[in-house]
Amino acid sequence: MKRAITLYIFFFLCYCSIQKAFSQKKLALIVAIGEYPQNSSWPAIASINDIRYIKAALKQNGFAEKNIDTLKNSRATKNGILTALTSLAKKATKNDIVFIHFACHGQQVYDQLTPAEGKDEEDGYDEALAPYDSKGRCDPVDYRGENHLRDDDLNKKFNAIRDKIGVNGSLLVLIDACHSGTASRSAETLVSRGNPKPFIDCLAGAEKYFADVPETGFIGKTSDTASNMVVISASAPHQQNYQIQLPNKRMKDGIEQVGSLSYAFYKAATELGPGSDYQLLFDKMKAVIQGNIPGQIPMIEGNTRQQIFSGLYNKEEPGFTTIRQVIGQAGFSIDKGLLNNIAQGSVLTIFKAGSSEPYTEGTIEKVNYFQSLGTSKLPLKKDEAYRVKLEAVNYGDFSAAVALSAKEMGNKQVVALQNQVRNFIKPYRYLSISDNADMVLDIAVQPGGQFNLSLLEKNDSVRWSKQLSAGDTLSKEDGEQFLSKIRNAIRVKYLRSLPDGGELAKGAEVTITPHKEQTNPAEIFMEPGEGFNLKLINNGPHTLFYTIINITADNKVSISVPGATADPGNYQLLPGMVKEFTRSRVDTDAIAGKEVFKVIFSLEPIDLRGILERKKERSLKLSFQEMMDDLFKDGDNDKATRSDVSSVNLDETGIMTVGFTVKR
Repeated sequence: MKRAITLYIFFFLCYCSIQKAFSQKKLALIVAIGEYPQNSSWPAIASINDIRYIKAALKQNGFAEKNIDTLKNSRATKNGILTALTSLAKKATKNDIVFIHFACHGQQVYDQLTPAEGKDEEDGYDEALAPYDSKGRCDPVDYRGENHLRDDDLNKKFNAIRDKIGVNGSLLVLIDACHSGTASRSAETLVSRGNPKPFIDCLAGAEKYFADVPETGFIGKTSDTASNMVVISASAPHQQNYQIQLPNKRMKDGIEQVGSLSYAFYKAATELGPGSDYQLLFDKMKAVIQGNIPGQIPMIEGNTRQQIFSGLYNKEEPGFTTIRQVIGQAGFSIDKGLLNNIAQGSVLTIFKAGSSEPYTEGTIEKVNYFQSLGTSKLPLKKDEAYRVKLEAVNYGDFSAAVALSAKEMGNKQVVALQNQVRNFIKPYRYLSISDNADMVLDIAVQPGGQFNLSLLEKNDSVRWSKQLSAGDTLSKEDGEQFLSKIRNAIRVKYLRSLPDGGELAKGAEVTITPHKEQTNPAEIFMEPGEGFNLKLINNGPHTLFYTIINITADNKVSISVPGATADPGNYQLLPGMVKEFTRSRVDTDAIAGKEVFKVIFSLEPIDLRGILERKKERSLKLSFQEMMDDLFKDGDNDKATRSDVSSVNLDETGIMTVGFTVKR
């Protein structure tokens, strides 16, 4: 009987799996616009060539020809695209895999006037695609941007598809178009897919578009029952996206133009093995794009651990970082630096993306707060993706000493608890026990035999506390919490000590102006709940990206800008631009003391949210605590440093600090 029941369950599960496989469809929509009307001001591009590459990649990944719809040139009007997306949503069913590709021009447009109309961009711009019936310039009589396809419009259609296919479905969107506002640094001979100048409403002033609004990012918010959506864009919002030139004997001049993202997707998607996820796909695509166009920065959003064209997910692999760019034959850069506890001489193991077998070893030669340059023992290819894992670190700036204090030093349980703390600290070379300490662990014996443990900083603020009964000891979880609070204190100390300056700070201004009139010109005093303006000005010649870190008096650290789901590439200051946050307020529960804002300017977008605060659901960035757990490990570095990247400069940055004193 048991055997019969077991066989029944087995065949039932097999039946369910087969039913799911047969019911799951793979649907695709390819929108390609290469020829625009002559009066549109959009030049011709090679988008139609992209279709062949995209279809080849899709068919190799199980998409049937009958389920791949294409919308070309004159059929791809704004209404035509929206209608096709509506039709795709109707066709899709639960658990389906959906792929959408746009190959066309793109342009930034000024955001709507009010939140009710769709105003949701802090930088004042919507990203938009250019359908066949759009124009690149405003005409007071004939065209004021009504046919630009904004990200807001696309979001509604994407969310309808996500709701239909559900949590076990998958939606991948590729955007091989410019949606930028500044010129790219790529070669001028390459063909760009978009207009580097934003589309401006010719009958309205620009100033009304800039105000404080919560920015939700391209993916935005959706229901808990919706599918994951991964969006891969060919370039950052501030950049143009260029086509790649490929040798083709069938062409008159022997050269074929194809979209950089389209070609990169074809290359990566046809080489990946089963079980690969979207993060690996993106890493390989990025390597192909930057191997041909070094200055172009592709972007990705969504839960990248979902397996390609599947409802399954891979586990996060902590401790790994993707090589940002290969330099020369053996040099490389990564987007981690001193803030991640990497220092000159740190040793890395290098892997080819998608492989668990080490390829070679690397050593960090140069480092700043946010980036590092290293050299590899073996040659690296510019169009191949690599990832690295830190094997040895430098502890100099990230270190702390703890003093042990108790009035009843002879108490047996006090001694036992102190020994436990010593054992917690012993494995970590960045921590030590010392009377000349940054923090004090005080153990107080209370009436009734209870014990109060408090971890205090020099300003007497409590970082951690625990109450134990007579005879109790600290648990493993207590030890982990104790260590995490020490790491947090180290982090805050390090951030507070970041000195102002840097090349980019020379052309920037940051000011705080309280809403309430001040009586002391030397220092700003504010009470909880009071409002203030935070103003950023770019007086320099470069477009600056900015990140704003808030450190409160009780050493709580958070990222004020960019928001939790926003794209860091959206936060930019063009030369001469002023950005003012007018709705800032002191927290109502703020304690008395010094509160500061550190504004970090950079030439490329940087994202510190993964190491400074835990992200929301479906985010894969590590929290700072998890990062510290991975990096604060013992290891000695006796490797000799090399100088293959000695002539390469790390990206310039600028740091400026402003603040006020909270009084109660």
